[in-house]
Amino acid sequence: MKTAKQGLAFRGKNETNDSVNKGYFIEILETFGDEKMKTKLQSSIHEMALGCFHMKMCNAQHLAQKIFKIIGDNNLDINKCVGQCYDGA
Repeated sequence: MKTAKQGLAFRGKNETNDSVNKGYFIEILETFGDEKMKTKLQSSIHEMALGCFHMKMCNAQHLAQKIFKIIGDNNLDINKCVGQCYDGA
């Protein structure tokens, strides 16, 4: 997706139905998705920050272990999780 390559967030400031800045993801759904897809995805999007975590080691193995631990500690289904990060932000 173009926004990912450009480092743009999918999320808008306000994703409610009457918002003028819902974010790229919701706008793309409203533009190109069918009604069934829009209804299903809009009703199942729940966004929540889990925190800010100090990493002693920042290699792939340690990052993955920390992510899996946080997911487990919060009783989340990994198949329903989406991550977003910014390198050098």
